[in-house]
Order: sequence, then structure tokens, then C-alpha cells
Amino acid sequence: MISAPAQWYGRKVIPVDRWLPTSKTCSACGWINTTLALNERSWTCPDCGVEHDRDINAATNILAAALAER
Repeated sequence: MISAPAQWYGRKVIPVDRWLPTSKTCSACGWINTTLALNERSWTCPDCGVEHDRDINAATNILAAALAER
């Protein structure tokens, strides 16, 4: 569904593993919060102290994973 519009606009779709724990992984240091519940919208990394919004953190990690694949 996304490949055709991306091709139309001259963009490239880079698939990322759907099972990556993107919202649970600290985008600053890589620590994985295994106890993060679905109803928790923000969390603080106990390893480096960075505060994360769950969705923004996941987007940052997805971008980093796609760029690493590229």
C-alpha cells in the first residue's frame, strides 16, 4: 500500500523488522525497557536518564533502523 505512492513521489521504502522493540528501546543509549506497559505513554531511561515520549521514541528508533539498513 505504501510502495506505489512512494515510487510516485520518487521515494524509497525501507522495510524494518516489525518485531523490533522500538518504543521500548532508549533512542539515546540503546537500553531496552522490558517492563513498559502499553498504557504508559512516557518513560525515563534508568540507564542514561533521558525522558521519552513512547511514539516519538519509536519513530526515532524506526528511522535509525531504516538508515542502518540502507
